Amino acid sequence: MGSMLKKTLIFYIVIMSLCFAANKNFYLWETKDKRSLDKGWGAYFTFPDRVGFGQDKTAKYAFLKKNAFQCPFNIPAFDFDPKNYGALNNLFYMKVRFKDTVTTPVNFYAWNGGTGFYGTGYIGALGGSGDNEWKEETLVIPLSIMRCGDGKYFKFSNNVIVNDFPIGSILLFSSAAEGLANKDALIKEAFKTEAEKRTALKNSLRKNFTDLGLPAPGKQPEYTPAEKSRGLRYFFPPVSRQLFSNSEPNPIELSTEAKLAACPGEFETLVLALRAVGGPKKISLEFSDCVKESAKLETSKAPIRFAEYNEQRSGSSWGKEYQVVTERLLPESSKELTPERLELCYITVKVPEEAAPGEYSGKITMTFEKGEKTEIPVKFTVYPFRLEHPEHGTHALYYYNNYGGWNPFEFADMRDHGMDAIVGDFTPLVTVNSDGSLTADEAPIKEFFAAAKTFGFQSPLITGLGSIVSMTKKDPVLFGKAIQKTMDLASAGGFPEILFFPVDEPHDAAKIKLSLELCTLIKKTPGAKTYITLNPTAEPTLEPVLDYHCYNITYLNEETLKKPGLKGHTLMYYGPNIATNPTPVRYTSGYYFYKSGAKAVHFFTYMLFFGDPLVDFDGPNRDWNVVFPSLTSTTHDPTVEWESQREGVDDYKYLYTLEQTIKRAEKAGRIAEAKKAQAVLDSIMKDVSPDGKKATGPETYIEANTALKDKKIDTAVLKGKVGQTDDSWYDRSRKKIAEQIIELNNSGK
Repeated sequence: MGSMLKKTLIFYIVIMSLCFAANKNFYLWETKDKRSLDKGWGAYFTFPDRVGFGQDKTAKYAFLKKNAFQCPFNIPAFDFDPKNYGALNNLFYMKVRFKDTVTTPVNFYAWNGGTGFYGTGYIGALGGSGDNEWKEETLVIPLSIMRCGDGKYFKFSNNVIVNDFPIGSILLFSSAAEGLANKDALIKEAFKTEAEKRTALKNSLRKNFTDLGLPAPGKQPEYTPAEKSRGLRYFFPPVSRQLFSNSEPNPIELSTEAKLAACPGEFETLVLALRAVGGPKKISLEFSDCVKESAKLETSKAPIRFAEYNEQRSGSSWGKEYQVVTERLLPESSKELTPERLELCYITVKVPEEAAPGEYSGKITMTFEKGEKTEIPVKFTVYPFRLEHPEHGTHALYYYNNYGGWNPFEFADMRDHGMDAIVGDFTPLVTVNSDGSLTADEAPIKEFFAAAKTFGFQSPLITGLGSIVSMTKKDPVLFGKAIQKTMDLASAGGFPEILFFPVDEPHDAAKIKLSLELCTLIKKTPGAKTYITLNPTAEPTLEPVLDYHCYNITYLNEETLKKPGLKGHTLMYYGPNIATNPTPVRYTSGYYFYKSGAKAVHFFTYMLFFGDPLVDFDGPNRDWNVVFPSLTSTTHDPTVEWESQREGVDDYKYLYTLEQTIKRAEKAGRIAEAKKAQAVLDSIMKDVSPDGKKATGPETYIEANTALKDKKIDTAVLKGKVGQTDDSWYDRSRKKIAEQIIELNNSGK
């Protein structure tokens, strides 16, 4: 009895000490014995069979077993907001004591904070020298990466474990930790080490790639006396224009005031390009809300962001060429300007749903180092109509969710950028019982559909087959039941149309055969619909069993779009939104999509990295992402491409709204007015080519096509201008469309 009491007291004291540590916003986990496999003890490894325990001259330790696909582990949670989906309140850091037994670094991930490795977000890598020395290193965990989804644990994982990897201890702490020795020094060292490792990695890999350099900047307009006097030039390029550090303004972009226009509920992004004249100049920026009497428009959470330049692979995802281009948009309010590099400031404004139409006025205030100020007027027109949208999903991203995984910050971000459908994997996990019946884990899938509905996503959603694909040969009857269960859950969740996506890009005979088998089996379930990322080689075989033909955009042209099987109700297409050039991203999302007549367009992708998110050389192909982990926000940091894609989606909505307005005018008998508006719409669309290769441009057109990954792209072509027309065409065309909508609406009054 006394022994039992003693053990209970020890357990209680240990748990209380751990809780005290947690209340102080840090947790030290020493992984020296098998208690690290016990969920009731505190921190623990998820799968005992993937972890071993050992001892050397210095310490006892746990080790991740070599060749384990992944080793998840859990640490009691602290310093998070339970009412905000477990979002972190402060930056977190992870100090790991490890023995460097590996020649390839071991990756560390956080769960629920991204879409990369099974819904996880990359936070860093440790080891790689293989010197068998014990080391300590602290990883920085971006604010937008880690979540406490269950209110109890932070979940992490490792992969790329090429050898047994000993871990002696893990210290998890937040920047608000109290009583933690050397906290500030640890944080400082963590950022320093991260920067040094990133620089070393880039330098070691850059020699394997070819720098395409900068294109000719164009003719420089002469500086005006006002520009010379303030030592600064500014201009207003379109959000979708590709800009380099040496780019010069087009004459139309030089203005003394900024002009924007949008509908209620729409986001609009202003780009302010800045270059010092004469010598370096430091400025700080402030953007005031655009107001009209007592009403005002809303700025985003980070109203002022500057673009960061970084090396990005150009051409194919598998290519070996790169350019230094603008990439992440980081929240900053001040900048050091030089004559040698163009700096780009992005200011996003949302028009409230209830905003009254009319002219709103705001300003950008630039304060110079010595206190002088320059004010730039901002004129914002709110149109007297709302954008319309078909009653089905039109724009989606690949690789977002896995087994019902979702995150409200990411759902909201996608919604705010015009995404209204999802291509993922949300078939439920299923098990076969001893009596041969099927049991499905429905709860997370129901939660996913409920969240997707709340955030405005629409049918059709596209899902992979998940765990049920293994049933196809073993038990096709149960496979059919699993398909039916997925359809029932989707329908009950408000998504009456769900498409099953069994095989990606079947180019070779084996994949085509498998696609035929799986699609045939799927369609044995009444009402089940199939979807394949298609190509001309596979099309003749798969045509009879396909409900939706999702072509790589490069296969679309005037001839293929006329095929009987490729009507608007069955055609979807996919393409990259991760180009170094944001212009074709906007084009593909909007004007080209409308021209194609397709039901939906799907893109690569929201956030999927290979290794360090800020190094585009360290994976088998380039990173596939339009957002980056954020150190300052629970929502990931956007990119130039992501903002341009939103503009493209809005372009499509303007076109669709005009189309519907014309139909209503015709129905009301206003034939002459409708014909006039249709003529304007036709004149705009005649400039849009149905050729998918022209829609994407030479540097992006094989981005998503693995069959063409070895194709060499002419680097001379990559240096040339990409795009269908000059960059001002987009906004000029949108203005014409808006004018016709307003005129048609007024003609009916």
